[in-house]
Amino acid sequence: MKRSTCFVIGAGASAEFGFPLGVGLKDRVRNTLVCLNSVAFLNNTDRFGRAVNALQEKPDQIMEAASIIRGAILHSASVDDFLYDFRENRLVVRLCRMAIAECILNAEAASYPMCELKSSNVDERVNGYASLSETWLGFLFQKIKRGHQPSEIRHALSSVSFVIFNYDRCVEHFLVASVRDAFGVSQEVAEDAVSDVPITHVYGSLGRLPSIRSVDEAVEFGGSDETCVSTVAKRIKTYSEDLTNEKHLSQIKSYVSTCERLVFLGYSFHRQGMELIFEGIDYSGKTVYGTTLGLHSSVINQLPIYFRGCNLIATSPDRAVDHLYQYQFDLI
Repeated sequence: MKRSTCFVIGAGASAEFGFPLGVGLKDRVRNTLVCLNSVAFLNNTDRFGRAVNALQEKPDQIMEAASIIRGAILHSASVDDFLYDFRENRLVVRLCRMAIAECILNAEAASYPMCELKSSNVDERVNGYASLSETWLGFLFQKIKRGHQPSEIRHALSSVSFVIFNYDRCVEHFLVASVRDAFGVSQEVAEDAVSDVPITHVYGSLGRLPSIRSVDEAVEFGGSDETCVSTVAKRIKTYSEDLTNEKHLSQIKSYVSTCERLVFLGYSFHRQGMELIFEGIDYSGKTVYGTTLGLHSSVINQLPIYFRGCNLIATSPDRAVDHLYQYQFDLI
């Protein structure tokens, strides 16, 4: 890619890899907490059960908090809204975050093509790439790599940045594996190259992958039976918390303000997120692309107001991969 491009990734983009959308995630959170409807949960020895029992809270308080979440979360537009609405109930927020962490870890572990990339067997990884080639990440990486030699890995990646509204780590996981195998370099070289790519999760994530350089504790893609759900859950944030994190917010805004092109994939243009990050940016000279699949016309009609002054707003009611195909010659 010859022009700097910031990709804004929403839940719809991760859906291509088997991750739940907003309603689906709320249902999974409710189902995860069903096990807490009686004191029998005290005998649970699975990963989530151990985390709950380690809370050192009274069983009746845990059951009450779980009941509140199961009854109320479907009335919120998203899990982020729910966490914000119940921000004054410490145990409800903590338990909900733990359930979210468990759900996303399970979704990562169940994402067949993504998990294939972890294999030490190249043929198994090829099967994963074959499945992923028809997704937006597979298509995007082909365009990033095109015309670059192994010695030019960093240059190939230098024109892209990612602002991610999801908790999963699919982008980082895919990029490390693809750089390693597509350029025929070592795992260490691939890790170093991808660690330099500007990637930020607006509302936190499950933690850094072992392949990404950081001072934070590493969490394997999909987790393991030994993963501490409680620790992972602490990394999940809400938009109200990010309003107070000026350094994090400034970093995200810098990705948006310095790029030449903005590409929204699977993003809902949620009002809080738009006000948090995208208001107050000078869009003159920028081109904005975006998928609008499933969005109400009232949301779509607001986009020219949000991005006032930009060169062009090119939207389409397509999946993320179809949108990239449609505008591929503009994006190269």
